[in-house]
Amino acid sequence: MQIDGRYRIDVTLSPLSNNQMQLETIISRPEAGEWVVVGRPAMTLAEDGQASLRVADAGWDVIEVGIQPEESLPRS
Repeated sequence: MQIDGRYRIDVTLSPLSNNQMQLETIISRPEAGEWVVVGRPAMTLAEDGQASLRVADAGWDVIEVGIQPEESLPRS
């Protein structure tokens, strides 16, 4: 998908082992007539509602976050 010719977003959803799915995204912007990758967020989704999010920017610094469904969080 393209957004006003200023960004392009490519998305792939793939099955993984252990009943998980991975949603991979490539975000690009035009530069000198070519599309240049500026980010690569990816999310792994488990059947039990747990997920992990991985974001890599154009400098390829990486942030990883674990996500749990609300009902599995400890109650105070």
